[in-house]
Amino acid sequence: MGCTVAEAQSRISSREFAEWLAYDRLEPIGAVRDDWNAALVAQTVAGIFAGRGHRPRLADFVLRWDRGEQRSAEEIKAGLSTWLAKKRKKGN
Repeated sequence: MGCTVAEAQSRISSREFAEWLAYDRLEPIGAVRDDWNAALVAQTVAGIFAGRGHRPRLADFVLRWDRGEQRSAEEIKAGLSTWLAKKRKKGN
C-alpha cells in the first residue's frame, strides 16, 4: 500500500509533493479526515439522546492531538454517562 521514502521520491517531484501538502491543508485527506468523519457519527448518535434544543457541537467530538491529553475508555464512558444523566434530569 505505502512505499519507502526513496520510492516516493522516484515517483513524485518535490513540486508535486508541495502541491499535495498545500491541498491537504485546504481539504484534509487521510487520518485527519477520518477523525472528522468519526466525530460526525459521534455527534449524530449523541444528538439522538440529547433531546430538543441541545444538539451537541461537532467540535466537541473531534480528536485534538495537539492537546497532549489522553483519556482512558473508562474516563470517556464515565463522562458520557454523566452528560447523559444531566440531560435526562433536565427532562430534555
